[in-house]
Amino acid sequence: MDWAWFRIAARLEQVRNAIGQPMPVNSGFRSPIHNSFVSVAKNSPHLYGYAADISPIYDYDGDGLRYGFNTSDPDEREEDWQVLADEANSQGACVEPSTPQWTDYKWVHMDWRAVYMEADGYDHPCIW
Repeated sequence: MDWAWFRIAARLEQVRNAIGQPMPVNSGFRSPIHNSFVSVAKNSPHLYGYAADISPIYDYDGDGLRYGFNTSDPDEREEDWQVLADEANSQGACVEPSTPQWTDYKWVHMDWRAVYMEADGYDHPCIW
C-alpha cells in the first residue's frame, strides 16, 4: 500500500474543511481480495491507497435537504454529489463521473493517483 493512504487522508481533510461537514468514507484502501469482490477494476487506485469513495449523505449544497433523511428526490443526491465532486476537483482529485445509470450518485470517487504517481516519477493520468 505504501504511504499513499496517509497522503490522501490529508487531501480528504482539505475537502472536508472546505465543505465544513462530515464526509463518510465508504471505501478507501482495499486489499486485492476485497477489491475482487467489489470492483471489476483489476488495477484499482484503491489497491494503492490513491482513492476514496465518499457518500453524499449530508446537505452539502446548503439547501436544507438531505437525500434519504428529509427528501427522496434523486435530484437532491445529485446536487450534493456535485458539491463534493467540485471541491475534490479543486483539491487536485480526479473525480469519476456519475450518472443515474452508472453509480446513481451514491458515492463520489475521489482519486489522487495522478498527483502521487507523477510525484513518484510515473505518468498515469486519470481518464474516464
